[in-house]
Amino acid sequence: IKKYELINSRSYDMAMEDKNSFSEEKIVFLDFMVNNGENKAIRGDLPKDDYESHYKNLVIILKKIELLLKKKLVVCLHPRDNFTEKRDIFKDFEVVQFKTRENILKSFCVIFFDSSAIVDAVILKKKIITLYSNYLGKVINNASDRYKKEIGILQLNIEDEAKINDKDSFLNVLNENLKNYDNYIKKNIK
Repeated sequence: IKKYELINSRSYDMAMEDKNSFSEEKIVFLDFMVNNGENKAIRGDLPKDDYESHYKNLVIILKKIELLLKKKLVVCLHPRDNFTEKRDIFKDFEVVQFKTRENILKSFCVIFFDSSAIVDAVILKKKIITLYSNYLGKVINNASDRYKKEIGILQLNIEDEAKINDKDSFLNVLNENLKNYDNYIKKNIK
C-alpha cells in the first residue's frame, strides 16, 4: 500500500449528483423480502398465519400513515421479490420494482424494516421511519433497532398504529430526528 485515501460512498456521490431532482411528493415504503434465502436459513419459512398477520398489520399501519400525512404511498420491492404476490398484498398502493432510488428522491418520508437503500434517504435528509414486527424474528428486528440507534430515527411496531393519530406531534418527531443524520453521514457514508 502506497497511500490511504478516504472516499465517499457511491450512494453519497450519486445523491449529490441527483439532488436537483429531489422533491417531497410521496411516502415510500421499502418492502422487505420476508422469506428470502437468508431469513429461511436462520428461522425457516415464516408460518402462514404469521405471514398473513404480518402483512395485515403492515397494510393497516401504512394506510394510517398515508392518511395522516395526506400523501400517496408507493411500495418499492426488492429486485428479487415476487411482484405479482406483493401487488396483491399491497393492492391499495402503487407497487413498483427497480425504481427505488427514483422514488426515494421524490419522497417526503421513507419507511422500512431493513434495507441498504435507506442510505439514499439519509443522505438526502428525508424523514425516516423504521418498522418492527413481532412476526419477523430477532435478526430483522435487531436491524431495525440498529438503525433506530445509529441514525436516531423513529421506530414503530406494526401492531401499534394507535400511536399514529396526531399529525403535528408525528411530524415534530420526524423533523427533530433529522438533526441526527449528520453524524451518521460523516461516520458511515461521506
